Amino acid sequence: MLRINLLPAYLGEKKKTRLAIVGASLLVAAVTGGSLFAWNHQKQQVETREAEAIAMETEATAVTQLQTDANNIRTAIKPITDKRDFIDAVLFTISYVRASTAGLPAIPRTTSSLTR
Repeated sequence: MLRINLLPAYLGEKKKTRLAIVGASLLVAAVTGGSLFAWNHQKQQVETREAEAIAMETEATAVTQLQTDANNIRTAIKPITDKRDFIDAVLFTISYVRASTAGLPAIPRTTSSLTR
């Protein structure tokens, strides 16, 4: 059996146009929704990284303070370590002179336990 369309052509075109508009609207809605999802996800990552940066800056400030304190302590004990090094040198010299005159082995020189 043969089908013959006796309706005017503009009725069929109207249906196709409506389907095209609905399809385009759905496509625009999907692209907009995807963009909003990606933007929100990116925003959350940025907030997380900013919180980590603030925590690291706080930690860096604490480390800098500790380094400053350590340098202050090293500066404060510098005269004491200089005196200790002088005494070590004198004791080594004395033991060397004794050993060279008596034929005995010299007392080994002690090394400083603090690093500079």
